[in-house]
Amino acid sequence: MPSNKHALVMTGGLLPGYAAETVWPALAAYFRMAEEKFESQLRVRAPVTIKEGDDLAKLQALQAGVNAVGAEADMFPVGDTSNVFALIDNVPRGPVPRSLVADWIERGIWPETIRVANVGESQWVPFTASAVPIPGPMVTEPVAAVATSLAMATLQPAAVQSLEVNAAIPVDIDFLPAGAAI
Repeated sequence: MPSNKHALVMTGGLLPGYAAETVWPALAAYFRMAEEKFESQLRVRAPVTIKEGDDLAKLQALQAGVNAVGAEADMFPVGDTSNVFALIDNVPRGPVPRSLVADWIERGIWPETIRVANVGESQWVPFTASAVPIPGPMVTEPVAAVATSLAMATLQPAAVQSLEVNAAIPVDIDFLPAGAAI
């Protein structure tokens, strides 16, 4: 039986009309993270999965909160395959679902020559879309004008006490971003 699991992915992009200098500190506060920790563990690795699960209502509520402060977040099906890190401009990104990689290649966001490594593995290999029999991002209703002020940043998601990313980045690359630990 196929999995109904989805991943909410922070893309690293901003919604129209928002400025990075207000969005990223607000998103760090929303996740109850110090700004430095948010920058070093999440933002530099975007796109990055921030939550996975099969409860779509919880994921959509978290997505609405992320969007409310001005950050882009999309949901992707996880399926029965492992998540991957993607090597973009010699910088590891993720972890993300394979469906995101396939979708972003198809839309021209990432090149067809992208290299990936499964979470828990250290070898970078060319991405093969044929191994991804699942669709692209899940279309959700756009968040209405709930983000009229950054006061929304003070709302805390009930399901998220704190956000920890514990996936190891493969290390057989020539460059890691500043501050990345091996």
